[in-house]
Amino acid sequence: MPKGKLQYEPHAGVAPQYKGQAQLHEARAAGAKRIVAQVGRRWGKGRFAIGDMMANYQLALQEKRGPELVPPWHAGIIVNSYPQGRQPWHEILSLIPREWKAKEQAAEYIVWMKDLTGNWGGRAGLIEMKSAFDGDSLQGFGLDYLWTNESQDISDNAYEIVLPTTRSHGVLGWQYNEGIPSLYPEHWFERSFSQAQRAMKEGDNSVYAFHATSFDNPLLSEEHRLEITSDKEVLSTAAWERLYMAKYNANAGFFRGIDSVITGDVLDGPIPGRRYVGGLDPGWTNDPTVLILMDMEERRVVMYREWDGSFTWRQTREELKAIHQEWGLQTLVFDASSGGGKAVEQDLNETELPVEAFAIVGERRKEMLERLAAAIDRGSITIPPTGEGKTFIRQLRAMQMRRTPAGGWRLQVPSGEHDDYIFAAALCLSACNEAWSPSIVPFYKKRNGRYIQTQREADGGSGPKSLGGKSMKDRRIEAIRQRAILAGVDP
Repeated sequence: MPKGKLQYEPHAGVAPQYKGQAQLHEARAAGAKRIVAQVGRRWGKGRFAIGDMMANYQLALQEKRGPELVPPWHAGIIVNSYPQGRQPWHEILSLIPREWKAKEQAAEYIVWMKDLTGNWGGRAGLIEMKSAFDGDSLQGFGLDYLWTNESQDISDNAYEIVLPTTRSHGVLGWQYNEGIPSLYPEHWFERSFSQAQRAMKEGDNSVYAFHATSFDNPLLSEEHRLEITSDKEVLSTAAWERLYMAKYNANAGFFRGIDSVITGDVLDGPIPGRRYVGGLDPGWTNDPTVLILMDMEERRVVMYREWDGSFTWRQTREELKAIHQEWGLQTLVFDASSGGGKAVEQDLNETELPVEAFAIVGERRKEMLERLAAAIDRGSITIPPTGEGKTFIRQLRAMQMRRTPAGGWRLQVPSGEHDDYIFAAALCLSACNEAWSPSIVPFYKKRNGRYIQTQREADGGSGPKSLGGKSMKDRRIEAIRQRAILAGVDP
């Protein structure tokens, strides 16, 4: 290569058997066209990607590339969203020598690379970053190099669109898929990693599966190691291990014990003598409108209904009216946090639906999710997997604690996923009767657990006969007993 040096050296070390980034370069040299890396945060997966991409660029420079390839060399970086892609993009701009670059269009996330050898007839290569949300822009071109950044957050649909671009005639077609383990085994990244592992065992050198923890990065400072360790105070063990140890765990998301409540089937119609309530999450922009019905006493999901963007609000409202007439809903709780909340409430009231508005904002949002998590953990609700139930279960698995740009934590699903079924169910649950059985160990008595109020308790206070009231009474009795023991008195 002419002037200029790539500001990257692959790390290795930590242990004699650990080769780090150098190991991935060796796999590429041995013929791996696709590398699937599940590695902990701060391992250095982005730095490797840039070094790997520039190796691909140098390989392409050695080829005579005719006018049919436009541009003559093309690299694509797929990120979940542009804000999420800022860090890898800044690294690209800073690490690649300016002597190799023809032009930067930073606002458009484009870098044009020079024809340094003359083999391309003076034409320039191209690096561009695309958001997984921009589906139309992900197709119609061939890629010499594809880097999917934080692959666990890239939707199945986005990857299915971009994958064929690496199969175009005349391109090198290298792939580098990196991230932490997904939250569910059906996700394309999890399936790709498992497939790469199987292929390696069978002696296939064209794919390579790699695993490393955050602590395997020899360049990680002691301060960063302490920060990673301190996150154990915020996250569950499963979530922390997923983020930093790159360990797959079906319970790494916020909702735990999901599999234990998946049972039964939806109903074709109401059962005489049973009472039903509904939760409605209206979709205003890209989200569908979702309705979930539950048996009020059993807390059993009995029906799912989704209206996508092809339905007008008027059509949705008429269907809601028909559903109410069929099921005789006791209450229909809907999310009134959007700007159209008041209008929706008035509109539904005019249809004589028993609506109750609930604004899912601030602490109420967190409390609602905690209440649903407690119900799943206690097994006090049941979720049929049939019909749209699969979508609901997927969303439950996807909900997780995620870092905010400000450095805090927030419960949310990855960009590209939806949470409408979650909140429809949470709204529905708020209208159900309180779950209580003397034969079941109450949630508030579980180790490391705390009691989560029902909506009824939150709105009307915790009386002495409520679950919260029982909790407070038990605590007072236990405190008196402990004081008596310390005083040497037999309680």
